[in-house]
Amino acid sequence: LSQFDQYLVQNGEAAEEALAGRATALGRLGQFSVESETWRRLLEAYPGSVYAAQAKGRLSELQGSATVPAGIEHSR
Repeated sequence: LSQFDQYLVQNGEAAEEALAGRATALGRLGQFSVESETWRRLLEAYPGSVYAAQAKGRLSELQGSATVPAGIEHSR
């Protein structure tokens, strides 16, 4: 996660990939609200991204999940 964040600060050419990696890492860490923000950031910056379908699908899952109350983060 920290490497994705460091890369994004540098505004590298692979920022799109770094955002997708960051979002995935956050999801695996159970930081669902920040994961959602990252997927939204990716879609805003890269609406035609190869990761757009993945981002939209994951956002839909997170919004529809009854197991994760809004505002509550889970650790794994």
